[in-house]
Amino acid sequence: MAVQGGFVAGTLVSALLNLADLVSPRWVFAVGCLGAVVSNALVTTSLSAVEVVAWRFATGSALALVYPPAMKIAAGCVVAQPTAPIVATVATITPIRNVRLFMRPPSTAAAPSCESALPFTW
Repeated sequence: MAVQGGFVAGTLVSALLNLADLVSPRWVFAVGCLGAVVSNALVTTSLSAVEVVAWRFATGSALALVYPPAMKIAAGCVVAQPTAPIVATVATITPIRNVRLFMRPPSTAAAPSCESALPFTW
């Protein structure tokens, strides 16, 4: 719950400071990624549960800097089909929801084509 709370707090602070519009989205994205990596690494050095929760909260706050600029960067990448990179970004940022797709046991039957299930073409 600490990561989710940190994400909400980080999103609120980011929105109040209007970071995505004042600073280059690439910089906000990079700082958020770096902050998430560092705070996740520091979880391993924690000596108490309070420290772990604090670092996990910091991880969520850092990830709040990643998500909105990623959407902004993705939306600006493709002019012809602006929804395609947004869908791809959401799918890569939320891997837990997609894990079940990759955890299926192998089958001998031919896999169905993913392209027919997508509402767009690449």
